[in-house]
Amino acid sequence: MTISPEFIGRVMSWVWIEETEAGPAGFVFLAHPRDPAENLHRTAEVRDVMGELADALWLVPLTSKSSGNDVADIGPRVEIDTPYRALLRLADGMPSIPLAIGPDWADRVSAERLPVLVFLSALPIPPDSDSERVDLVMRTPIVQRHMRVGCTRLVTPAGAVQLGAPGDTGPSVPSAAHFRATGQHIRPDDVVIIGGVPHIVSNAENRAAGRVRLHFTDGNFYTLEASQRLKVTRPPRVGTHA
Repeated sequence: MTISPEFIGRVMSWVWIEETEAGPAGFVFLAHPRDPAENLHRTAEVRDVMGELADALWLVPLTSKSSGNDVADIGPRVEIDTPYRALLRLADGMPSIPLAIGPDWADRVSAERLPVLVFLSALPIPPDSDSERVDLVMRTPIVQRHMRVGCTRLVTPAGAVQLGAPGDTGPSVPSAAHFRATGQHIRPDDVVIIGGVPHIVSNAENRAAGRVRLHFTDGNFYTLEASQRLKVTRPPRVGTHA
């Protein structure tokens, strides 16, 4: 098993903003979903590929001082293309990791130019983990022994609008399309809002009676009835994304 678009599409992410000793910072936690049916060999494969992903991000092993200015600088890798979606860049030629974010995270990271701390767990975790579960997972000694971390920041791709530039009246992002649509018109990379929570679509699967099952990059899915519409944000096609 190697890093592939399919593997990256299954990587789950959680984002938040937190005060550190060095001041406020954006946080990103990355992990692969754990399948109860997977055997130990499969889990070991996932752990190895997540290790390769950590290497591609230049992440280093977690230590007791991994906060604020004590974290290794991995260079500018975060690109916000809508208020609900960001990309975490890997090496050239490799697909970026999509991150489901929200307007508050996007606004603060861009307007205040906050550093972004990236934590990656090589061990898979339950796919239905909420923020409280993630907080517990990150504090678990066995997970911490397999965790890598680095500090990144925003990158402005050529031709894109710079976020939070000096003199700006507020953060701005490249234009995105906002609309309501049935499942038949939703496609991968669209961001849909369900229960007030943004999710990035990884696949749209047609089902019986006109239903569509949306699979998300966080490992969850949602089935729409034929006439059901969701609020959709479609990222602009700017820059170069694998």
